[in-house]
Amino acid sequence: MSAEQENDELEQRMHRHHEWESRLDQLYENLKVAQDFVWKREIENADRHFYDYCANFAGATVADTIKAVDFSTFHSGIRDSIDKIVSEYIPQRLNMERPVKAIYYEYDPNNWWGGHFFACLDYVPVNFGDDEWACDWEEYFEGPTVPEYNDMIIDDLHIISWFLESDQSLGKFSYAVVRIYLEFARACFRTVCPVPICIGFHDQSDISRVFPD
Repeated sequence: MSAEQENDELEQRMHRHHEWESRLDQLYENLKVAQDFVWKREIENADRHFYDYCANFAGATVADTIKAVDFSTFHSGIRDSIDKIVSEYIPQRLNMERPVKAIYYEYDPNNWWGGHFFACLDYVPVNFGDDEWACDWEEYFEGPTVPEYNDMIIDDLHIISWFLESDQSLGKFSYAVVRIYLEFARACFRTVCPVPICIGFHDQSDISRVFPD
């Protein structure tokens, strides 16, 4: 390979990396928009907004596929887990030196969309922009998965490195994770919880909150 070819290849890699970072920034901006909807409890409006977003980038067929996913089992699993943590685990630690400060649900798109709840012993409000607190947990509990996502005819929903490889992938992934966030929030709205409830996919840097700080 000549020096000129090597330079061309390097420029192409740098260009692709720049595009990937730009889409990552857009993904986090999308999640912030979704959070604004959730804090206003405008779940249906949020769903319509991101359905249109997905349809615009990936086509209506893809958006319809994601919209048609049945979240009823996920919804009931979230409710049952939250209720158990609130009624049993949090009171057990109430008088300990480090009580539970937040509940964090993390799911992994690279592991068949499986998720776990973490009882965190630290918490920092969203406006501080530092979510390292989610790494400080004492106990974790198995949570529900989204099995229907595993059966989708959308191959790149399964491979993390592909999620942001194109605007089409960004549209798919944004709507997929927003739908999980919305259904998670819907399940949590009926719960009276003394600590913040949060959600994010594995390696999500800006964790989403269900309720305003």
